[in-house]
Amino acid sequence: MVIGPRGVAWAQLWLSLFFVSGYFFVLWMLLSGKATIDKEHTNAAHALIGVLSATVVQIMGYWFARQRPGDTLAIDVKRKSLFKRRPKDEHPRKRR
Repeated sequence: MVIGPRGVAWAQLWLSLFFVSGYFFVLWMLLSGKATIDKEHTNAAHALIGVLSATVVQIMGYWFARQRPGDTLAIDVKRKSLFKRRPKDEHPRKRR
């Protein structure tokens, strides 16, 4: 079974929503006191929350990026510059 680009986009969307909502649910459970962490597991829990937080930042960076990997409609900024250089002889600060 081959999944097209639309299917991949939907899978990315749902996985992102599932991961981010699960992250904030776990964070809410810990901060509200509904879940507790044993003292012997505190270091592992801090490391896990740190890794999950970094992953949420990467997911948000993906969805709010101006250009996504593999995007064929992206504009090449280097070639389509709004500010074009003047030739040296037309420069306004050129001393005569």
